[in-house]
Amino acid sequence: PKSPASVWRHSLRALADPTPSAIASARQANVEGARNTPAVAAWAILTLSALGELDAAFDVANGFLLSRGSVIVRPQRDGRPPRLNHAGYRNSFGLFTPPTKAMRLDPRFSQLADGLGLTDYWRRRGVGPDAFLFKP
Repeated sequence: PKSPASVWRHSLRALADPTPSAIASARQANVEGARNTPAVAAWAILTLSALGELDAAFDVANGFLLSRGSVIVRPQRDGRPPRLNHAGYRNSFGLFTPPTKAMRLDPRFSQLADGLGLTDYWRRRGVGPDAFLFKP
């Protein structure tokens, strides 16, 4: 599996020079890394969205945050929990940062927000989510 440092190298290369091959390499590294480490999954959502790889970003977000789909963080081969498995990595704040703007503008974001319980929370509070207030 890709180490966190390797995922960052691929990601930074693609963000600095977004050629099709660099983006493909970063996508592969981020998805593979996300399957192995929650910390990488959290970073991968932001990176993949920033690179315009929305299908992969949603795959990782659904697996990481909702345990659905093809990119779910799994135990290591020897049965130990994934490295960097602190509960603090499993949060949704990254979904509301500039790198994930493209995700918030995608129709799939509503389904993700529903799955996380955010839509119900916003409805109960009687306020609209900031994520949907600012459209380009």
